Amino acid sequence: MSLFKRRTRCAFTLIELLVVIAIIAILIALLVPAVQKVRESAARTQCQSQMKNVVLAVHALHDTKKLLPPMSAVCADPNNAGCFTPTNHPYGRHHYTMFHFILPYIEQDAIYRALTLTSYAGGQYQRPLAILLCPSDPSISDGKCTTTNGGANNWGASCYAGNNYVFGNPAGGNTYGTAKIQTIPDGSKVKGAQPGEHTVTIIPNLKERPEATPIQLKKNITIKPEDKNVTIKLD
Repeated sequence: MSLFKRRTRCAFTLIELLVVIAIIAILIALLVPAVQKVRESAARTQCQSQMKNVVLAVHALHDTKKLLPPMSAVCADPNNAGCFTPTNHPYGRHHYTMFHFILPYIEQDAIYRALTLTSYAGGQYQRPLAILLCPSDPSISDGKCTTTNGGANNWGASCYAGNNYVFGNPAGGNTYGTAKIQTIPDGSKVKGAQPGEHTVTIIPNLKERPEATPIQLKKNITIKPEDKNVTIKLD
């Protein structure tokens, strides 16, 4: 009688292995869309948070200067005298954009102090700032613009922009406005509107409601011929 017993080895058959691989592939296929949705939701939240911080920076600058920053100068070339704003402008003679002026209010004071009127656009235009970059924007690469138009792909990108009707001066035919927050309608009152259906845009006041998201809210209202002033009450 043999003193040794033959041991049998347990192993997966080819069919069993293929079944396991198929199950894993199905689980991955189910998980990938969920992970993508979570990432996109996080990116959207980050974009909204950054936009809110930019708006708060504009409010803080307005509190200091008692005036909103100008949209931009005409152009950015320091060798072209026509690029500069007038010397009597409240923000002085410059060839900057509104984003230059909010730099100290978004924790970028070092860049602000490095600006110079003798350099193109102040000399710091090629530096990307994380607070101005939305991770959901596909047009950004390494923090720079991807456009091939006029070498703008060398500029640090911004996913947020100012409204020329707010920061510019369309009535005066230029882009360096001198508006104050108090003079901008908040959208809660409609005066002199024609009868009919209207869509009113309401922008939350972030100083009074810091928890609000600076995204425009729209509400349809009906104005009757006898109505002179219409007030929308926000709940």
